[in-house]
Amino acid sequence: MTDPKLRNFSIRVITWNVAGTSPTENLRNLLGVRKPFDKNSLPDLYAVGYQEVSMRPRNVLSEMLLEQEWITPLRQILAELDYVKLISYRLQGLVLAIFVRRMHLHHIRNIYSTCVRTGVLGSWGNKGASIVSLRAYGASMSFTNSHLAAHDHGYKRRLGDYAAIATTAWCGPNGCYILDHDYVFWFGDLNFRLDERITIDDLRKAIKDEAVMEMLQYDQLHRAQRDEDAFETMTEGKISFKPTFKYQTGTTDFRLKTRRPAWTDRILYRCNEDTYQGNKFDITAHEYRSHEDYVQSDHKPVSALFTVKVFSNDTVFDRVYFFNTSDWSISRGFELWFCTPTNAQPQNLDWIGLMQENFTTLDKYLAYIWVDTRPMDTISFPDDENPILPTPRHVYRQTFSDQMVVLPGTYQLVYFRSKCDVLGVSDPFKILDCAHLQ
Repeated sequence: MTDPKLRNFSIRVITWNVAGTSPTENLRNLLGVRKPFDKNSLPDLYAVGYQEVSMRPRNVLSEMLLEQEWITPLRQILAELDYVKLISYRLQGLVLAIFVRRMHLHHIRNIYSTCVRTGVLGSWGNKGASIVSLRAYGASMSFTNSHLAAHDHGYKRRLGDYAAIATTAWCGPNGCYILDHDYVFWFGDLNFRLDERITIDDLRKAIKDEAVMEMLQYDQLHRAQRDEDAFETMTEGKISFKPTFKYQTGTTDFRLKTRRPAWTDRILYRCNEDTYQGNKFDITAHEYRSHEDYVQSDHKPVSALFTVKVFSNDTVFDRVYFFNTSDWSISRGFELWFCTPTNAQPQNLDWIGLMQENFTTLDKYLAYIWVDTRPMDTISFPDDENPILPTPRHVYRQTFSDQMVVLPGTYQLVYFRSKCDVLGVSDPFKILDCAHLQ
């Protein structure tokens, strides 16, 4: 690959240990979309990681049928701004969700999720990491939401958790470990505390003297990086915010009676800039802050904003084009047409989902069919002169089963490869005068 042009792609990462609570506070400020705001400043992708999400049986049972309660308000807010939830992944109390602007859907590929458990005996998921790997405009990215071992005396266990996650999380279709991606984002309640020689009395005095930031020199994560024991190849933005733990819930006051304050909640990043010959990937950190006004947890959420370089001439050679999509009715049946370039044919297990218009998540399809990989034996078909369609091309025609049941309304078709790689989206169309597809 010789010197292709690069474009900017912006990413906002958010981490919050919600301490088993349910969402009660407005998340707009955390997302950076409190009105008024400039739509042009919105990030291209959000990665949101929660820790200590409730594991009460009532919550777990409801999530078997409904969306996770901390994901729903994110999706509802971002839907107003034309974002789509790509994927959400849960490992017990660890929840990770990725949202992208709708216009990027065709350019996000190889979406893959996995986890590493580092809890009791290395097999319990109360500690560990939930991980999503993907490619955006040809650049590979990993997002690791982790909750490492707790307590002041748990420093060595935290180092062990880091090593286990970094060396065992294999990211499937992207063919690498998490630190080998072009861009790496690692965040969560990393639980690194202050060196044990710093007492609560030392911290009380520092807080009283408004000198708590001086305690950063005793931060265990910085020590681990200096000693090359953990995160030594990763970068963190400048910390200019107070410790993020431990607070009295409902306040911005530290809970000094039981725990020493510390910067437990962190966001780190890495760019493997020499991955492609003739290209230099790059990452710029614009913002790194905590959100002290959120008070329902004993942790404060932390966010960071980045701009990365991706390929501007990323050609999606396997894109699928729907055409001649008109309103459906009982009398006409439910026939659909799509085409692909001749060098990118459908694969086994490709499928087409029927979604509501302006869908806000990829996992809420109303009906689906498996794709028939045999092209039509024809050179003439509806919309043959459409200049948007690829040339040369293969043409496919399929019919939805008459067993599918939907209500009248406006819908779209989405062509999927694997679980959630989107290869094509149809224009909106209506299903009229019936509740059954025939």
